[in-house]
Amino acid sequence: LVELCTVTDTLGRKVIRLSAVEAESIAKNLGNKICQMVLSRFLERAKLKQYEIDDEDEDIMDAPDLGMLCAIAQHEAALNVIRSLGGLHALSLVAAEGNLSAMAALKKACETDASVLLEGDAHEVILKIYASDQDELPWKSDDQLSQQVEGAAFELLARLCTKTAKGRNAVAKSESCEGCVERAMEIITELSGFVEETEDDGAESGDDDALFAESDDDEPPPPAAPPAPMPPPSAPGA
Repeated sequence: LVELCTVTDTLGRKVIRLSAVEAESIAKNLGNKICQMVLSRFLERAKLKQYEIDDEDEDIMDAPDLGMLCAIAQHEAALNVIRSLGGLHALSLVAAEGNLSAMAALKKACETDASVLLEGDAHEVILKIYASDQDELPWKSDDQLSQQVEGAAFELLARLCTKTAKGRNAVAKSESCEGCVERAMEIITELSGFVEETEDDGAESGDDDALFAESDDDEPPPPAAPPAPMPPPSAPGA
């Protein structure tokens, strides 16, 4: 099914393209199975990690079921079906791996009601993005992708905390909340440091201008104009 729905975009990348009707049909008929497959992959990886077994030959993000889940979740009707099946937890797991399509789907899901992130503890998965033990995630080594993922996650959590008291309490009580706050403080510190450096550079530039102005004052004055010539002496008897 994934092969049938896969096309090559203008950049030469293989992507899954679905119409709204196709996405809704797949969600209704295969949505539950797809979500179970995605959850099973993450559970299996967690077990391998627990026993310190590395499976470097398989990248979980290349799995066809993950791609299909993200593809159908881009359409509102299909996303509602996935939500009704409890699939937001599976979608949040994919988003936490740095998948921007999954992040976009979560943002779309909470546009009208941010409390949907509490379903299946999706908010817990988002919060764990900032945990120190998640530093080995591949997307964290890509500065641009890291900014996009963390920014989207902060936006989701901000919506949850500002729209509902229940969501705010759930985030505050989470064990991962402290790591999230620490990361937010790091970003704020970095941004404030950048502003201070910019201001310092501007001040130094102003000092240089002042130095140049003083050097202009030190230039020797222009030479004085020569005295006017004396008039010729008058003739005798004039």
